[in-house]
Amino acid sequence: MQKVGVVLDSEDDLVATASLIQRLKQVINARVELIPIQLPLTNQTGALESLARALLVEAKSLGSDCADRWAACADRCFDQDSRTQAQKDKQWLHVWLALRMESTAYSRIGFAIQRHAGIKAELKELLSQLDARLQEFLDRPLPP
Repeated sequence: MQKVGVVLDSEDDLVATASLIQRLKQVINARVELIPIQLPLTNQTGALESLARALLVEAKSLGSDCADRWAACADRCFDQDSRTQAQKDKQWLHVWLALRMESTAYSRIGFAIQRHAGIKAELKELLSQLDARLQEFLDRPLPP
């Protein structure tokens, strides 16, 4: 093995995420090249769910307005500093999935994509973005 990719969420602390990546590189790079794939982006806080939420809201996906209203209600009920944006995005996606999964609710996006063709179709852009990020990893030349 010559290179290893690791996918991780930025969450809400880019400095801590960068520090984690540096520590991983110190441990792993002695043996193989570590290539981090940071979500949503290396300069943006959040998570995979942040990407999904942004795409679904932009597309005006069925249920996104309901999830937005739930999120606004939750923001009024909780101290604004008690939840990170990544947590809010994850919760938003759980609500959207619960609305969309009809008779069976899957709160995890991977399960929902596997079990519901409509969800997979709606998240096609998200999956394409992830595929592109993974392809960048696969296309990198092996170290000498």
